[in-house]
Amino acid sequence: MLSVIRSARKYSRFFLYLSFLFFITGPAIGFAVTTSKSPNNEDGDGNEKFSDRVQELVNFFQETGKDFTYQQKNRPDPFTPFIPQKTAVKKKKKIDEKELKGLQKYEPGQLTVVAIVMSNKRGARAMVQNAAGKGFIIKPGTEIGRYGIVDSISSNTVTVKEKYEMTTGQSQTKIVKMLLKKEGEK
Repeated sequence: MLSVIRSARKYSRFFLYLSFLFFITGPAIGFAVTTSKSPNNEDGDGNEKFSDRVQELVNFFQETGKDFTYQQKNRPDPFTPFIPQKTAVKKKKKIDEKELKGLQKYEPGQLTVVAIVMSNKRGARAMVQNAAGKGFIIKPGTEIGRYGIVDSISSNTVTVKEKYEMTTGQSQTKIVKMLLKKEGEK
């Protein structure tokens, strides 16, 4: 019983493929139409005779290869890259871990703001510390992390702008705000 079901599936797939092939190619393709009584299905010149549809296709392909010229009018150049390349782009060299100094070793998320001092003479300054408790004094223009620079310091926030370049060559800017936490807050 099981073998009968398997063979029925096999034959149903075969007939499905056959009907699909028949649907795609049409009933006239592949069948020779002959009016001559030649035993080799050839006319007097030695050429095979095919159905009208096949003969149309053969004629079409024979005619298209003769005088073909590419018309570029209103067509894009197929050899230009999809992503435009900049000719004179100065790429920042990647900074190794060994070359990082001071606050460049820490990203803004790894530091906490401990104190902010606002002064008319010296400008605003802030004190940040890392997880180990080591403190650093920062002011606007101080580099933090690989790409960050302190942009501004207000009474309760330190704003850091991180500029980095995407793989497409576009420059991205990300603003990170570090909040001064009140005493007792974590």
